Amino acid sequence: MRLPVKKVPELPVLVVLTAHSVCICLMAANAVDALAFR
Repeated sequence: MRLPVKKVPELPVLVVLTAHSVCICLMAANAVDALAFR
């Protein structure tokens, strides 16, 4: 059970990083759109 635990976190970490990057991109796009429309 301990061996798989070390290999498993690698994928979730990448997924989390990609999710954060996407969220940041969305927030930036929303901010730009808000400033543009204003």
